[in-house]
Amino acid sequence: MVKNISIIYITTLIILVLVYSGLLKTKENYFLYSLLHKEEITEITGTVYSNPQKSGNKYLIPINVKQCTDKKNIKSSAKGIVQVIIPKEYVEAFLPGKLYSNSQKNGGIICEQGFDLVVKGAFKHNIFYCKNAKNLNTSGAVTISKIRGILRLQFRRLMFSWGKAGGLFLALVSGIKDYADNSLTENFRNSGLSHILALSGMHLNLVNNASKKIFNFIKIKYFSSIMQLVCIVLFVWFSGLTPSLYRALLFSIIGIIVSTLKIKDAKMITILSASFLIHCLTRPWDLHQIAFMLSYGAIAGILILSKGTQMLTENLMPPIISSSFSASLGAQTFTTPITIKMIGTLCPIGILSSMLVSPVITIFIYFGVILLILCLLFPVLVPTGAFLMNILYNIIDKLVSIFSRFPRLSF
Repeated sequence: MVKNISIIYITTLIILVLVYSGLLKTKENYFLYSLLHKEEITEITGTVYSNPQKSGNKYLIPINVKQCTDKKNIKSSAKGIVQVIIPKEYVEAFLPGKLYSNSQKNGGIICEQGFDLVVKGAFKHNIFYCKNAKNLNTSGAVTISKIRGILRLQFRRLMFSWGKAGGLFLALVSGIKDYADNSLTENFRNSGLSHILALSGMHLNLVNNASKKIFNFIKIKYFSSIMQLVCIVLFVWFSGLTPSLYRALLFSIIGIIVSTLKIKDAKMITILSASFLIHCLTRPWDLHQIAFMLSYGAIAGILILSKGTQMLTENLMPPIISSSFSASLGAQTFTTPITIKMIGTLCPIGILSSMLVSPVITIFIYFGVILLILCLLFPVLVPTGAFLMNILYNIIDKLVSIFSRFPRLSF
């Protein structure tokens, strides 16, 4: 076993050195193969590949291209994933509470993963800029991806009725930040708490722990482990496969398998290294994304440093505070160089703010899930659910606002 662990560690270190020194080039996620010249293409047809990301007045949407058309109306089959920039009036036409939801509904499109689009426009610097877009055959065969898209749309509508609390809850459990209050989002960033709004291991860990407690009482061999896997896969399926969430998914799946098979000498850092290697093989284009680096860096810091830090601090503070402080310090230590390099700023207060805000966010999520289920079963409870959630939201808002006032360091 020691020999196998050594191989995993050594391979991980070699890949880290090769990739981040620039000696090893990783595969690009966005590319296009077609018989037509890219600069002549005026129309692409394909399927939405993953969750749209809002940027100012536009949305950035990756599309899995199936066909292209050029200026001479010549069509060609195509293969690849292209980043498409689409004006917000198309994307937000079906979204509740948006400026275009009432006036532009006939000209809107559903941009959830799995829906087919026809987009007219032109390429510029490998990005396709949309001038006109429409859904293709939305009444066709029902697919799992389309079911997901409709569920996410309905989820938006329910969360919109919860007001600001719904916007935060929507961001925390689905990665949709369209309804999150801008001032709160900025305060999260200034408090060193951006990782909380980014779907990550914390969110998946909550799902994992909750499913474990719910299904553990059924004494059927492997039943609890199977249901844990089902729950975390469903959560990732609904939320979307971000780099940090994919890391958490791999880590959880390997951890559950190790626990089920009762492999006692498997260390958590070994599981993290195995997750890293699988991630590199299956999604190499994630390696240079900041979410990937921060996610692995934070977990590595917690696993490597938190135990030693906790031993030094356990006599100075209560165990629960010592544990939280050690985890925050470990994560900050490993991610600080990445933050300085990629963003150019550092929030020293992030260690303390994470310790105090994370538990409240955990309560907010669990409480929100319970109220969500009740509101779906009994729609008359929606106003009550909104009222209760906004009480918790105001507590979070006040806490984050206080921490956001502490100075940041710029580099």
